[in-house]
Amino acid sequence: MLDKLKNIIETEDKKNPFTDRMLAVMLNISREKVIAMRMELGIQNFHERRVEVITMDAMKILRDDFQISERAFAASLQKLGYKISRYASAEIKKELSKEPKNISSNNNINYGLSHRNTDSVEVFDNIVGFKSGLQVQINQAKAAILYPPSGLNTLITGPSGTGKSYLAENMYYFAKEMNILNSNAAFIVFNCADYADNPQLLLSQLFGYKKGAFSGAVTDKIGLVEKADHGILFLDEVHRLPSEGQEILFSILDKGEFRRLGSDIGKKIDVRIIAATSEDLESSLLLTFRRRIPMIIDMPPLIERSADERYALVKKFFRNEASQTGKTIKIDTKVIQFFMNYNCSGNVGQLLSDIRVACANSFLRSASYNKDDVIVQVRDIPKYEANLLIKEDQQKIYQPLIFDNSSQENRELIAKQNFKEVYSIIEDDVLQLRNNGVSEKEINEILQKKIK
Repeated sequence: MLDKLKNIIETEDKKNPFTDRMLAVMLNISREKVIAMRMELGIQNFHERRVEVITMDAMKILRDDFQISERAFAASLQKLGYKISRYASAEIKKELSKEPKNISSNNNINYGLSHRNTDSVEVFDNIVGFKSGLQVQINQAKAAILYPPSGLNTLITGPSGTGKSYLAENMYYFAKEMNILNSNAAFIVFNCADYADNPQLLLSQLFGYKKGAFSGAVTDKIGLVEKADHGILFLDEVHRLPSEGQEILFSILDKGEFRRLGSDIGKKIDVRIIAATSEDLESSLLLTFRRRIPMIIDMPPLIERSADERYALVKKFFRNEASQTGKTIKIDTKVIQFFMNYNCSGNVGQLLSDIRVACANSFLRSASYNKDDVIVQVRDIPKYEANLLIKEDQQKIYQPLIFDNSSQENRELIAKQNFKEVYSIIEDDVLQLRNNGVSEKEINEILQKKIK
């Protein structure tokens, strides 16, 4: 069905692309299904597919007569073969007439028919693999946010460290970028594992409670669900949410309504829910809960990502550390070879952590000997295996990498945590221990333990 939709759109009249409703009739499926399929294929909507060609023709008309009336402008477009209403053509004319210089210089014009300018960069473009190994997942994420009228609640699955939280956060930024959410909309993160040993506390944190609901409830309390109103609630490790909590979510998913603990009064809520789990769905989540989550996105483990993507991740993480340290970082070729081939069972999250530890060890040595550069060598990797077994098809020789912190345009921070503070602490500790007369060898041993 996806191929059929793609073929239809590829052969359509570029001046009059098929609307989603037309495509639904042609394929004998619902309009909502068409939208989901179109988003999965990364295909723009009717207006966006027509924007470039109609803008060019509209500019030609306005060049000949900038003062043309709306009626005549619509008639001119219709004469060129466009099936367009006078109202829609008037919107185009109004947008193009705002800045006359654009008529001769700018083809990327947004005339109110799409959420954003066609030349803007999406937040997803910064994710390694957005056009390759993670293209399907990112298209699903876009579809979940854009699906009318209020998006699709989403469950992100995959082993620990594959980037589930990172994808959820980027979905939030994408929703704001596309004007689906207001700029001040909340993104509330709740890790269900933090309160798994105390179900009542977990539920009270999530849904809030009414005064007197239980012993110690001396006042009303707003839960995270209410704080996420008109925004996104991200439930990490959702399999740790007890069945009672999953059932309370039913009313939010079904009716946009919930009750605080101990209350008989329902509260209306407008919140999008993104959940994540590293566990098997059938054994960890109620069937009735799973049925209410229409979009399931499965994140692949690092071992299933291509060598090119893994290399891009390694470079990205080292580049980030150069930005954090404020120093030039040089990475030995054996270090790169190791990070490209070692058994990284914790996936992307572990890769990032191991690279940070290596950089921190190298930074410590640099600070101890007053060096300007940070040179990462194999001795900085606690888990280094000199005789690492490398598959024959992976025996590639990598050139040493150098990341100069002065190249600020390349700065890409992928985690909210500011690791820069760690490097500052290392520098301060080195100076303090030195002033106290501690030997360089002892300084190194003390801070090595601290890093670990």
